[in-house]
Amino acid sequence: MSERGYKIRNQAAMHFLTFRVVFWVDVFTRKEFKDVFIDTLKYCIENKDLVLYEYVIMPDHVHLLVSSNCGNLSGAVRDLKRTTSSKIRKMLDQSGHSKFAWLKNLFKLASERNQRVENFQLWEHQSHPIEVIDYRMQMAIEKYIHNNPVKAGWVNKPEEYLYSSARNHFNLEAVIDIESSKILKSKETNNK
Repeated sequence: MSERGYKIRNQAAMHFLTFRVVFWVDVFTRKEFKDVFIDTLKYCIENKDLVLYEYVIMPDHVHLLVSSNCGNLSGAVRDLKRTTSSKIRKMLDQSGHSKFAWLKNLFKLASERNQRVENFQLWEHQSHPIEVIDYRMQMAIEKYIHNNPVKAGWVNKPEEYLYSSARNHFNLEAVIDIESSKILKSKETNNK
């Protein structure tokens, strides 16, 4: 499927999204950048009606399972990506460290190959939205999201990785709260 084929058509439906950093740059190895993403995600949950069901923050990409309470998932996603990008750019600009110069140069280079962006591009434009249509699909996506850090070899079990919703399912300290799933609830209700 071409990049143009990925689109959020049902704005109120649950979607699996992948935000990829340009050039697969490992931005989220640094805690302060992960914190920016988490804080912005919390803001979008509280102010943009974003509903978060699952997540994992990897060094060069983020996976989310989300929906929108107000039926404007595209707007919430746009604001999440735009605000995160803006805040990280500001952090890089304010930092006097030469170690960040290469990051700034890469993000500038990414923006130059794209007519829609000026001077700085953190994220690839597509979020590869996939609408979740049933319980089985939801569970497969949840497993995929949670197994990212295991597959990368960082942890033995998904719940050991701090920046994953797997921790929420085991009632462990988590960096952000998640909602219980609409599809899961409806499936359980139908089985009773």
